[in-house]
Amino acid sequence: MVPITYPYDHGDNLTDRHSYTYAPYQGEPFLEAWIQARESLLSDTIPINKAPPSVDISYPADDEVHTASLLEALFYQLTESNVSQTDKFQHWLNWIIQRFEVSKRLHVRYSLGGRRAKPQGTYRELSLYIRFTEILAVAYRKLNKLPALNALIKCLDTLYSVKENLTAEQKQRVARVATLERDFVFRLHDGFEVNSQKTIAMPFSQAVDRSPKSLNNVTLLVADTIRSRAYAQALLAYGLHVGNVLLLTSSTRKQWGQSDQLLNPPAAGSLGGAFIPDLRIPLEDTCQALTSCVEVLDTGSVNSQEVVESLQTHNPELVIFSGFGGEIVRENILSAAGPFLHMHAGWLPTFRGSTTVYYSFLTTGNAGVSAILLSPGIDTGEIVYRALYPLPTANMNIDYYYDGIIRSDVMIRVLTYCSTHDRLPEKEAQNKEEGETYYVVHPLIKTISILMVEKQELADV
Repeated sequence: MVPITYPYDHGDNLTDRHSYTYAPYQGEPFLEAWIQARESLLSDTIPINKAPPSVDISYPADDEVHTASLLEALFYQLTESNVSQTDKFQHWLNWIIQRFEVSKRLHVRYSLGGRRAKPQGTYRELSLYIRFTEILAVAYRKLNKLPALNALIKCLDTLYSVKENLTAEQKQRVARVATLERDFVFRLHDGFEVNSQKTIAMPFSQAVDRSPKSLNNVTLLVADTIRSRAYAQALLAYGLHVGNVLLLTSSTRKQWGQSDQLLNPPAAGSLGGAFIPDLRIPLEDTCQALTSCVEVLDTGSVNSQEVVESLQTHNPELVIFSGFGGEIVRENILSAAGPFLHMHAGWLPTFRGSTTVYYSFLTTGNAGVSAILLSPGIDTGEIVYRALYPLPTANMNIDYYYDGIIRSDVMIRVLTYCSTHDRLPEKEAQNKEEGETYYVVHPLIKTISILMVEKQELADV
């Protein structure tokens, strides 16, 4: 057997950044490889006893954020202030986590003058990353904030990748945080208690009427991804024929959500009464069976003028959306037709963002799917339907099969309601202040989550 190596702290992560998307599952040996990799610094560096103290600094009040000052303000409030955590603290903590997660970098300044924060100056000031990890460690320990642990592991990957550039004192600070990280991960790995009761979840759509139904005023807008294959096959299996399909392809580069893996279907009945797609079938083949009107647009993105023009031409009353991973649909696309129905793999508003099933497994022992009407924010649109689902079987591909199955099931329920009542279910506005926004799960947390699934299945036998 070829030994597993930990691949995320090699080279220079500030130059060659990791996306961490669709990382393969390698089980307990991956955890052992991570432990060995972290020892490369811990074995010859004595951790500092305590992080350097901070001073009371105000949060940014204008259109320019000086990152060092923001980090000191956050660290002071977490470690020195007796004032309870304020909305301002939560806002800026989430803001700086988002800056790092989106770019895997921290710049010395950010300009807030436009719609998005614009990075300014160098991103190679290593002291920023070190203070950031110290903040994340305290935030996770005090607030049990999983997005902080996720960002902490990634940021330590980065610091380890450039450890030769650290001063002796900086190495001591990094070693201290790495020791805390190890404790956090061990506790997360060992702390799961097997749930003796089955998750209360919605039954799958086996009871839904499968007689043919025409959704002539509905457009299926799908990118050529594995998830879209699950959607299209579910529509066909339940007799839901759409008016037209806009199929987005990408001939210039591979996109998130695409795979060259040989994705053999799990056994029938392996997830209750769920419809099991065959993800080896090309998407276009299924789309041609759904409607005679299939338009292929080689845009590589949903945010193109060609998509706007096509939507305006067809003018559908509802758009079922499944795009390339990692894209946020722009306002001009959303306003071209609509509304856009999106199935988010997370119980909203609790679990916003990316790869939330893994975080949900760890914190709730189940997974949720929320059907929402897309808005410009991240998973903040109105909710039209939600359902909880049990854990997958241990041998099921979660990124592709489980994710596609549970999202498709919610889609079928919403569209069946639409075909029966000639309208969407009642909409529910979200409280945007509730819940957490999660980012692409680190392979370490993903591994622990899947090991928990396997442990639960053994307990159920």
